[in-house]
Amino acid sequence: MEINNTNFYKAASEKSRDVHFSSMFKGISKVEREHASAICKHLGIEKQDSTAGLERAPEEEIKEFFKALMEIESDHIVLTE
Repeated sequence: MEINNTNFYKAASEKSRDVHFSSMFKGISKVEREHASAICKHLGIEKQDSTAGLERAPEEEIKEFFKALMEIESDHIVLTE
């Protein structure tokens, strides 16, 4: 799950047109990657590579969803600062 989250936020950071949100998503991706590393280390397993792939969403409903997600996830940045 943490690797999937890493991929999701990495892709969101790469696709964001807003520098603030791109940085926010990049930071959250790093936190999720650290979570994955800690879990794998604890379990004694090798961490999978994380790769990102996220297509642009032309549908207005999807854009609204991601806009709301950006607002919600901005709390992660505040908590990690």
